[in-house]
Amino acid sequence: MGKKKVVEAVAATDKLIRVGKAVAGRGVFARFDLPAGQHLGQALGRVIDDPDYTSSYCIELSETASLEPYAPFRFLNHCCVPNSQLYVVECEYEDGSPAPNEIHVETLKAVKAGEEITIDYSWSAHAAIRCLCGHPGCRKWVVAAEELPELLAKKAKVAAKARQARQRRKEEGTANLRSVARNSPSLSKSH
Repeated sequence: MGKKKVVEAVAATDKLIRVGKAVAGRGVFARFDLPAGQHLGQALGRVIDDPDYTSSYCIELSETASLEPYAPFRFLNHCCVPNSQLYVVECEYEDGSPAPNEIHVETLKAVKAGEEITIDYSWSAHAAIRCLCGHPGCRKWVVAAEELPELLAKKAKVAAKARQARQRRKEEGTANLRSVARNSPSLSKSH
């Protein structure tokens, strides 16, 4: 995409949305009432071809490549029940050979003026973090819905091990106190 087209794309996007203060730092907000299916723009940015690359903003494109998006879509926040989504547009060069795919953003449902534009990050269970979206349908974790059972099973297993360890320490501590009391003349009951 040439520089002129990038400027035009950003200008068109800026007419529909704005970046503003959100619960989680900054977010993207609708300037006007938007209908379901509204194209909001292309997520432009820098493509990084490194399987180990991570950042707070990157969008995974493949097993090795990530898109580090520029504003405004850099500030899309997660919601377990989002009002928008990312979608891929497969591209090709004029000669028909494959070109890099594009990532676009569209609304899934009607969005009111001033409402935050959100997407479901759908992270894998191993990358999940606590969710702060506050939606009544919140999964409590930023994780793909299909991976939630796996995540909850892992968390339950860890919690059970922690309870067992606390119980063992408590029992060992009680046993140690009894031993100390029996062997300490100052703590004996005889007066």
